Amino acid sequence: MDRDRIVTRLQCLSLGGLLFAGILFVSQSARAASVTLFTVDLMALRSDGVALLVVARSSDDSLSEFVGERQLDHRVLRVLRGQPPATPMRFRIWRDTDLPFQVGDTLLWIREVSLDPDPDPDEKEDATRDQHLFDLTDLKRTPLGSIALTRDFRVIHDPAMLLEVVSKRLKMAEAGNPLGDRRSYSATDFARTRGAIMRMMPPYSEAQTATDGGSENSLCYPADADLLPGLLRETRDKDPWTRASAAEALAQYPGGKAEKRLKELLDDEARVQILTYRGKGEVDTVLVPVVKKAAQKALRQMGKSPAISTGVPWRD
Repeated sequence: MDRDRIVTRLQCLSLGGLLFAGILFVSQSARAASVTLFTVDLMALRSDGVALLVVARSSDDSLSEFVGERQLDHRVLRVLRGQPPATPMRFRIWRDTDLPFQVGDTLLWIREVSLDPDPDPDEKEDATRDQHLFDLTDLKRTPLGSIALTRDFRVIHDPAMLLEVVSKRLKMAEAGNPLGDRRSYSATDFARTRGAIMRMMPPYSEAQTATDGGSENSLCYPADADLLPGLLRETRDKDPWTRASAAEALAQYPGGKAEKRLKELLDDEARVQILTYRGKGEVDTVLVPVVKKAAQKALRQMGKSPAISTGVPWRD
């Protein structure tokens, strides 16, 4: 299938609040609308419901030439977090790409916590928050909008590994150390993108290849304690962009070595050329101290609950 159509469909799913954990933003310099995706373990941390389900019956209805609605009757095999979903479930699908579930398939269901302070009582529950269904019997039957990504920009193809990754992360959260240290965030905190790092996907990574549709995508993943030494090393890289990206990520590690290093980076005056668009095809070139700006931003964030990087160090 045409990759441009895939990205367009992912965008529609995201905007509909169904299945796909995407945040869309438009960049004037991008090839197409870019998508920010979450790793599967971050999906779990952002959730208020995770369960294993067994398909009892599945039927699809047509809503348009491309879009359909799937009704899923299921029984609950095991609850990993929160409350299981009511049966039947209803959600949107792409008629010519999403393969039908089979009776007896085991599904991993993840529902993200709702941030809507005043939800519409007439709105269907599955339309107000992102839900993900991974078919553990055959991952090829997983709907297009649910992709099991890892922080090293890979795609999980093994159902047992997928379940292990999610189960391990939920156990860490239950023990009060979801990131491997004393930083303890709730599902709502993670849903507000605290304790998370965002990076552009490497151009030829498995994650980028699996999600590419003419767009340059980003990946958001947990800011684990074991990533800190590598980030500190990156702040000494020769490339200013690498240093700036690492500096922004250090905002997720308040205090200690990260804060000390950020204060040192305030003296980093390396400047890079940035193109700014004034409209009507007019372009200006400015020199920006991206490392210093990123360090300033990260230190400001350390004074409050850390929030996700915008991915653009000179903004804010």
